[in-house]
Amino acid sequence: MELMADATVHRSPYRFAMSAHALGDEASAAVARLFDEDVPWARHDASFYACFLAVVTDRIDPALLASLPGKIGVLLGVPLTDRVHVTVQRMEPGDHALVHTDRPLVGYEAARVVVQFNHDWRDEDGGLLEVHTQADGGQVVASMLPRYDAAFAFAQTPSSHHAVTPAKRQRRSAVFNFWHVGNTEEVAEAVRATFDGLRFDMLPGSLDDVMLDAEATLPEDVTHRAGLIALVLTRWGYDAAAVTRAYARALDRTEDAGWPIAHDAADEADTALALASWMTELQLDHFDLDRWEVVSRRLEGVETTRWTRLSPTLALTFPPRLG
Repeated sequence: MELMADATVHRSPYRFAMSAHALGDEASAAVARLFDEDVPWARHDASFYACFLAVVTDRIDPALLASLPGKIGVLLGVPLTDRVHVTVQRMEPGDHALVHTDRPLVGYEAARVVVQFNHDWRDEDGGLLEVHTQADGGQVVASMLPRYDAAFAFAQTPSSHHAVTPAKRQRRSAVFNFWHVGNTEEVAEAVRATFDGLRFDMLPGSLDDVMLDAEATLPEDVTHRAGLIALVLTRWGYDAAAVTRAYARALDRTEDAGWPIAHDAADEADTALALASWMTELQLDHFDLDRWEVVSRRLEGVETTRWTRLSPTLALTFPPRLG
């Protein structure tokens, strides 16, 4: 049986898919047996989520692990690495999950598949997985009873709001976690290395008056972000004139705070600004799939080896579109 062959795919309010028969008889039975084996259960009590959890990646059939990233990537339209991390989760009566997004931090997983392992589950047993439109709950646009071998796959974004209603009996599920090709642990390390030790007094003196004028008239978050972009270009070895131009463009909110509207794949300055802006966004915020796709489209056609100062970062952060 093909994995999640019966899946229905949705693009609103975010990318998710639901399947009534996700893994098939043999694979689902193998995962289900783990709940009755000696796995390292640990209680997880967060402000929004309560369950018992155990990491079981090394107990999952390698063939199943190898087949999942490609399938889930196609379903959700998300380029995934071949890395998979698996946990089993057990909710006891009263356990639940409040509305949350699982929005990914830099270097963390960016897509998940939750497979259920509960026989004879009824509406009155609770434990429904719900898709919500917003953080305060908003509208429930889809829900799924945690019946045996049913699955919910989704891309983790700022809008991927979902919840689990309180369970009335023990509820068993397995969570398969996947990494986006542009949000790997190596990307997180590159972000840390890029900003490590940077100070604003490292910026060229020719930028001082421009920065003072900007800070007197523009919001602090705009000037701070532009300053970080300029620091990234300084770290990459660009001269004072290039850094000053980039800072000025990063202040221009008609360009979406430093994101070039008309990127020229043959223009190193455009590429450097777009890439420095993206690295700054990763430093200041979480990984945003939709934002990554915008920047990826703008960088489409850039050769990763064309500019040596940018090549390592380009190859790490936007591998599918470049080459």
